[in-house]
Amino acid sequence: VTLTVTDTQGARATATVSITATQPTTGSQSAFWLEAECASVGSGWTRVTNASASNGSYVVFPTGSSTATAPADVPANRIGFTIPNAEAGTYNLFARIGAPTGEDDSFWVRVNGGGWYSWSSGIARTSGDDFAWNQYRGGQLSLSAGANTIDFAYREDGARLDKLFLAKNGSLPVGTGGTATNCSNTVSQPMTTIFNLDKAGIPTEVSVYPNPAADELRLDLSSDFSGRVDILLTDATGRRIRQLHFDKSGDVLRTEINVSDLTSGMYRLQVIEGDRQMVKAFLKL
Repeated sequence: VTLTVTDTQGARATATVSITATQPTTGSQSAFWLEAECASVGSGWTRVTNASASNGSYVVFPTGSSTATAPADVPANRIGFTIPNAEAGTYNLFARIGAPTGEDDSFWVRVNGGGWYSWSSGIARTSGDDFAWNQYRGGQLSLSAGANTIDFAYREDGARLDKLFLAKNGSLPVGTGGTATNCSNTVSQPMTTIFNLDKAGIPTEVSVYPNPAADELRLDLSSDFSGRVDILLTDATGRRIRQLHFDKSGDVLRTEINVSDLTSGMYRLQVIEGDRQMVKAFLKL
């Protein structure tokens, strides 16, 4: 959107900003529908358009396998799902998967950066472009209040991941399931500022400085959101370093983050308020 400002003498200035309309913020949730193609998809994976898939697309790792151990823990090998504003508790996980053969029917799965679980049994065989819902065999997932993450890594190439359903009291879905919420989340590219236009028409802006930073990093969050704000600090590989929580009651949240203990390199701050997400990158000297 191009904004034009005119002063009292008729002089004009213009600027272009990125604006995304989002739904009003809601309270904590206990059920989530998540599209795989709308997650953070690593460069080793491929998004494929397919009429049988929910939302018309799925993701697949086309070449390579790692059955004995999880593959290298780098972003290219993973699909990262962020679960915002979750109620604390145990959840059932279901995945809509296309598994055409016995050699294309497994994944590695982890929660909140923990250990990898080899999901290599209990996935239904499918034919052609079909998909089937499967319940995760690693047991119920324990989620903390606020933001959580689920990562899928490839185990066998050709296994197609379409959609996730995560719920405290969920049962095996049918068809393509419910409407996913993660496809409408807005995440900025590194070193840019994202504006979200909420119901009241007030923009959300995140700034981090100084950048690069040596000891302290200041974060300013401006919005009309009130409630819990989660900030996830991750390194260049996507590994979670730290998770912070703040209660925001006014229009502006300002805080300083101690980064003196971090090694030099690129890092990312993921800011989550309600159903809005923004990512800012910074360089640690």
